[in-house]
Formats: sequence, structure tokens, C-alpha cells
Amino acid sequence: MALTPEEEARLKQSFSLRSEFGGKHYTGNKQKKLSKKEKRELAESGEKRNKTSPAQRKTGHLTVAERKELFNLKKQADDLFIANSRISHKEKNHHDESEYSKTGKREMATPGQLRVDGVHSTDTWKTYRKRVDTFLKFAYENFNVKRLEDLNNAKILESFLNHHIAKNSSAKTIGSYLSGIKKLVEIGEADRGFTADMTGLLSDKSLYENRFLYTKEDYRRGKTGGYTLREAQIIAKHAGNLFSAREGTLVETLFYGGTRIDETLGIKWRQLDFATGRVYLDDDNQNKNGRIRFIELPEKTMETLRDIWDSGIAGNNKETRIWGSKMSENDVRNLVKDACSSGKVAYSGIHDFRKANVAYMQREIKRGHLTRESIADRIMAHVSVKDKNGDMPLNQMIEKREMRYRKDDKGKSRPYWVPVRDKDGNKVIEPRFTREKLLELSDKKLIDSYLAQILGHNRTSSVNPYKNG
Repeated sequence: MALTPEEEARLKQSFSLRSEFGGKHYTGNKQKKLSKKEKRELAESGEKRNKTSPAQRKTGHLTVAERKELFNLKKQADDLFIANSRISHKEKNHHDESEYSKTGKREMATPGQLRVDGVHSTDTWKTYRKRVDTFLKFAYENFNVKRLEDLNNAKILESFLNHHIAKNSSAKTIGSYLSGIKKLVEIGEADRGFTADMTGLLSDKSLYENRFLYTKEDYRRGKTGGYTLREAQIIAKHAGNLFSAREGTLVETLFYGGTRIDETLGIKWRQLDFATGRVYLDDDNQNKNGRIRFIELPEKTMETLRDIWDSGIAGNNKETRIWGSKMSENDVRNLVKDACSSGKVAYSGIHDFRKANVAYMQREIKRGHLTRESIADRIMAHVSVKDKNGDMPLNQMIEKREMRYRKDDKGKSRPYWVPVRDKDGNKVIEPRFTREKLLELSDKKLIDSYLAQILGHNRTSSVNPYKNG
């Protein structure tokens, strides 16, 4: 269905550099990068460009000299992370399970345990940097730390952990900070241009070993409650009405597709397959941990995206990002805030749209739109996606195993797995996923396996937090 003249006008407004939507939080204006001449003229005029204030950075209580010292401390950490970055947009996507597994699955899942040297994905990079910045600010304010080497003291970590325990921070939150701190210490020892000895920070293992442990069932994603499916649909409708079809389809992609905010902003016109309703997230580092995947959008959403493309307003370069060519993550948050206000829905962040995605899929299954057979077929489609080298990283060949039982010291039968061997004594190798094996699963495990693929997770237990809302 073609766009109306009014819709086309608002779409042109959305794609222009200065949209001037006039929302309370979202204007649609793209901030222009100033040239050296423009910066000089701005400085001479005495005017100041809008930027994050010290109050917003929670440094308003510091003097200018103190803020400079804190900035220089964070800059030292930045230099370390840059020197130890293994992120590449040009190399083969090499993030697979074997790379992260220094040990077995159970040990691999230990909270706070570092799985691989360096930093390999943009998502992990951002998380580490946020955690480390918060820790460095605490260390500067409470221990006058001005150089990374000044962190070489376990008392700083003890005080930081006690601070979060007093705040009643969750084990997951504290574990996330510990991961960032451990990564900082690790790369400080790595000889990649320069070093900073901070090993004393982790010298007292009693502070963190076997503490702050949690399971997937112990925490929730986002805020308690999150968005219901109906609320997500209301937000999408109001985003479209307030701004344009471009903003409306962005919100629909977040909850119908279940994408993360950075994944969504990375979607290009080239990745849309209008015939199948799929969006292939196949760019390097587009997904968390470099995982290759696709999402499926409803026919109505895909039709709107096709109308936008056919209108020519978005240009003719299919390598252009649909939303990320202009919007930042803060822009997405701001437009959703305005849409929530208009639709009288409580704002609950962006990640909570993934809860609405799980609710949407559960509704489709409950209504009978998806059968066991169709779910198994969809899982096989997800795990059969090939990377740029023609491999299927989500459905690798593994050893076939079978369950057996043996009695423990108390005489109780306990299950254990043994490899299956052929008549010649060789181990049998098979794909990790087959349609037959999927249909042997219980309904719950089959559905959770499908939801895990949609959300971009390896383990089905990762689905639980999105149900706990």
C-alpha cells in the first residue's frame, strides 16, 4: 500500500538532517560535526554548543581541575583498551563457542570469569568501558587515584564492593563490575605497547571468589514488568503518528524482531528480504559476540519498509543504514520516551521490548499459528544460516552422545553421557541440531530453543529472564 502525501511529507522530514519534530525529547535533528573553522568561530562568538553537562555526568561536585584529572585517568584506561582491542570489521567473523571456552561449559558459565584474552566484540567493549569508568570515578573520589598504577591496592576493590552491597546491588550487577575490573587488570599486564601493573587490586581473592554468584533464573532483564505486547504496539503506533513511518517501523522492529538497540541501528536496506519477511543481521560485529542470525518481521511492517524504500526518499544506496545513518542510541530512547508519553505508557527502557517479543511469540504459539513441526522448521532455518565463508557456525558437527545411568555412593541412579561409537569403535559425529532431535524435545524445551534463536542467545536458559518480568 503506497504512502499518503501526508506520510511522504513526514517521511521527508524524518530523513532530512534537521527534522525539527519538536518533541519534548526527540527532535530528529542530526548533530553536525563542526570543522576547525566552525569550532574557531564558535569559540570566538562566546557561544557554547550543547553537550553533556557535568551534572549529567555526575561530576558537578568536582572542580574543573578535578574533572580534568578524572578525564586523564579514564583516558589511560581508554588507551589500554584500544591497545588490546581485537575487534575488526574486515577479518573473518571468528567468534564461536570454541574461542570462548577455555574450559568446560559449566566453568564457562561462572559469573565474572573472563573467557578470552583481549576484547573481541563492540558490545563487550562498551560494557567493559562503562563498568571501568564507574569504578575509576569511585577510586578517584574515594582514594585520590590519578594513575592506573595507583589502583594496585586490594582495599580499593573491597571498598567498591562494600559500596554496592550497601546499595543492595544484585549479584549480577556486582559480577558485571568485577568482570570489567578483571579485564582492566588483565590488559594492564599484556605487553601491547605499554603496561600498567594493577595486580594488587585482585590480590585478596577472598573478596570476590565464590561470591556474587547467580543463575539465569535469579535475575530479570530490564525493569520489573517491562512492556506488554499491547503496550509495545501502542508505543509503535504513537511513534509513527508523532514522527513518521520510519520511527514507527523502528519500534516495531525492536519488539517484533527482538533485536538489541545497537543491532537495530546497524540494519541496512540490503539486509531486508521482502519476499520472506526476514532481516539478515550478517555484518561483522553487528550482533552480540559476533553471532550470525536473522529476524522475522510481520508482513505489515515489511510492507511499510518496502513503501519507504520504493518512495525514493531514503535514497538508492542499499548499504545505507535504515535508522542508524542518522539516529544514535539516545535518539531511539528519546523518541520512545515521547511515544510512551503520548500513548500513556510507562517508559521502561529499550531492552524491555525483548520481553514483548517473547510475549508475542508465546501468543502466536497459543493461538495455534505455530505448531511443533513449524517451530522445529524455524529453528533449523535459524541455525542453518551460513556465514561469509559458507560455514554454519550455529549448527556445528559434534560428538553424538547417549545417556546412561549409574549408582552413586548412596545407591541412587544418576544420569551421565557417553560418546556413541560405530562398529569400528570410532566416535559418531552429527550436527548439533537436526529436525528429528528437535521434535524429540518437550514442548517447553522446543519453544525455549526457538526463543533463544530469535533473541540471539546460545543457551535456552537465557530466555528465562525475559519471562520473569
